[in-house]
Amino acid sequence: MKNILAKVGVWAFIIGIILALVGGFIGPWSVPALVVVGIIVGFLNVSDKEIKPFLFATVALMIALYTAGSTVAANLSTLGVVGTYLYGVMGSINVFVFPATVVVAIKAIYNLAKD
Repeated sequence: MKNILAKVGVWAFIIGIILALVGGFIGPWSVPALVVVGIIVGFLNVSDKEIKPFLFATVALMIALYTAGSTVAANLSTLGVVGTYLYGVMGSINVFVFPATVVVAIKAIYNLAKD
């Protein structure tokens, strides 16, 4: 059973990345799916020993996406269509990563509280 859940977690991550990339080009239709897949990834893909590296990486990614997104948004007139799509992709990746980060952060807090 654990092996099956691990495979579901891996596929959820792959699907989430693909949805984020496609969603950035097509529009906000993928937001609910990205949130659900992000939650699945947070529950199934991150073991207790991976919590700290995962949180470090995802928080760094979200900060980088937010910062770059602000720059892209401020320069949309210069960047044109490419900027619009780039902004959409960065936002979609953030929407995917955020719920996974929240789930894993709650797991980390629970692990601290139970000790």
